[in-house]
Amino acid sequence: MLRTISLICDFIWPRTMPQEGDHQEKISANPRTNPIVTPTLQHSLVPGLTKIKADRIQLQQVVLNLMMNGMGAVAETTERPRELLISAREKDSELIVRVEDSGMGLDAEIVQKIFNPFFTTKPHGFGMGLSISRSIIESRGGHLWAVPRPSGGTIFQFTQPIRPKESDA
Repeated sequence: MLRTISLICDFIWPRTMPQEGDHQEKISANPRTNPIVTPTLQHSLVPGLTKIKADRIQLQQVVLNLMMNGMGAVAETTERPRELLISAREKDSELIVRVEDSGMGLDAEIVQKIFNPFFTTKPHGFGMGLSISRSIIESRGGHLWAVPRPSGGTIFQFTQPIRPKESDA
């Protein structure tokens, strides 16, 4: 999973460019906690994306948080394939990063609360990950939101402006 996060970050934030095309890898769960969970991780990165000026570590933290939440969501899934899909593309002068999971999904009431500090759906969660992630994204002029995935699960997306604001330059 760390290799995939690094690849996505390399692709979007300056460093080196990965090979073109989609990439798939299996992520093995910790066998002590759940030996059955082995979701398929896929990412689709549009070649030639414009690099953005941003704090690489903070954005890695956002991507990692969204991926870990997705892994937790698919761990509870038994009726469909366990998938985590990550994509990045440009639209209207923004970079859009999308993390989709095939987990149980979130109902409309929960979606309204998940970005609030200390709100959690996990038995041992702190309720800070999504709140901090949204703060990081919004501090750079972007947005972070969640919507139901039509085939089951949840889609988390965030945007970042391709051109920094005058105050950020």
